[in-house]
Amino acid sequence: MAKTKQEEIREGLAKRRYYDGMIGIGSGIPQWEDRTEAEREHFRAKIDDDFNYLHSQGVVIKVDRELPKLKSLTGDASLKEKLAFLQGVEALREEVIKAGYEAVEPLIEEGG
Repeated sequence: MAKTKQEEIREGLAKRRYYDGMIGIGSGIPQWEDRTEAEREHFRAKIDDDFNYLHSQGVVIKVDRELPKLKSLTGDASLKEKLAFLQGVEALREEVIKAGYEAVEPLIEEGG
């Protein structure tokens, strides 16, 4: 199963914290992957504390996501009115992208 962006960041930071703690030990540092799951979870828990703080400060993650696709219009409007509406919506989508709006997700997902 694919990891979420949040899980990827958590794991990467836990590895960094592990290796940062090993500075000065020398070349005999056990690799992250060779540590037990309990040992790795210790470092992940430290990152969870950091995530909670950052989340409380409003930090979000930029994600790759396209704007929602337009749905077909129904109703009593004429074809010309429907096309004009769709062109207006498409122009708005382009302005949103040009203005630099980005798709974001919370650092800590609700229920997670």
